Amino acid sequence: MYSTNKAISCRACNSKELDTILDLCDMPPGDKYASSLECIPTTLISSKIDICKKCGHIQMSGSADPKYIYGNYLSRPASTNPKLKEMYLDYCKELGKLSNGGSVLEVGSNDGLFLELFKQIGVKAIGIEPAKNLIDFANQRGVKTINGYVSEETVSKAIEKIGKPNVVLANHCFSNVENIQEWATSISNSLNDNGYLVLQTFYQKSVLENYLLENYNHEHLSYVFIDPISKFFKSYGLLLRECKYIEAKGGSIRLYFQKSTKEIPLKGQSLSLLESEKKYFSQLDTHFRKTTNYIQKTTENIKKLISNREEEKICAYGTSIGATVFTYQFQLTEDIGTFFDDDKLRQGRFSPGIGAPVLPGRSKELHQYKDCLMFAPLYYKQIIKANLEHLKSNGRFILIRPDVETVTSSDIESYMN
Repeated sequence: MYSTNKAISCRACNSKELDTILDLCDMPPGDKYASSLECIPTTLISSKIDICKKCGHIQMSGSADPKYIYGNYLSRPASTNPKLKEMYLDYCKELGKLSNGGSVLEVGSNDGLFLELFKQIGVKAIGIEPAKNLIDFANQRGVKTINGYVSEETVSKAIEKIGKPNVVLANHCFSNVENIQEWATSISNSLNDNGYLVLQTFYQKSVLENYLLENYNHEHLSYVFIDPISKFFKSYGLLLRECKYIEAKGGSIRLYFQKSTKEIPLKGQSLSLLESEKKYFSQLDTHFRKTTNYIQKTTENIKKLISNREEEKICAYGTSIGATVFTYQFQLTEDIGTFFDDDKLRQGRFSPGIGAPVLPGRSKELHQYKDCLMFAPLYYKQIIKANLEHLKSNGRFILIRPDVETVTSSDIESYMN
């Protein structure tokens, strides 16, 4: 159904000096919810997190065929989260000013929301997106999108339509790229001199501090710290000018790289972030060991809670890519019978690996289960508020982070405001 690979060298510098820093169990491709049981992905892929001893780049050990992963894509985070959409409008206005009258190229443009926002504020923009189904959404928005992966060919097509961009936007897509060296070359060549690559991605420091285990999946092949990634892009003529910490998605980092030969020291928040990171990086083994302990402790505590259940199976709420990570890393493949989700694109499908059906959230089927694991931990409050009937029918939600705890009918009042 799909081919898999195991990285034997660093994606950033080609060194073969790799050490495993987080030993995760193998998993199937996390977000490939299938339309039938016959189509569910069952091949497990190497899922160890490795670090390069030469350059400090951190990466996922295994990967799957990108055409399989991204040919049809279900995740549309900005469109399904109104708060993100509000933040993105301000972000687009900032990038519009940065482009200084020039154009913007968005790579990994998803369903075209950013492109639509650029259009609204009068900034000329175009996207590159590999998932054909998402381009259908982009077409409905009336924005220009090129179907494909970032390469010299697709970038050239974009330049033909809007000219060389002054800004390239990569919003939560760099970590998904297998050949980051080809990607960086294509981006650098596409930019006008003194133009900017603006890259936003999950910040590995936040991932570790907040136990954002869902980030370790086979879409995210690189895990970003500021210092190693700035050294990587410097070799392609892209110099770090600024970095910002962003609260989105549990903790992200926004990096501004300029195509330039002029070194300018970082200052202010950027310098503080980098100095704090260097201290943190020096104890990296300890921080990853805490994640290993979190996985072990959470697994044990969930198993204790569900061991005396009356039902044969339990259910889980949330079917983003993290749901697969939680299912496998917490050893729940034999326990989960059904998933629930509010996203209509996922409903009626079957989960990777175990083939559990996905039913609509807020439905009566949820009340057939006493225990419901909260597999959308960043949004648990909103989900519980929308599903108070589950608590009223003597059901309970099981939270998995930062500690395992239950939400029952006695907690309803605290979720009614």
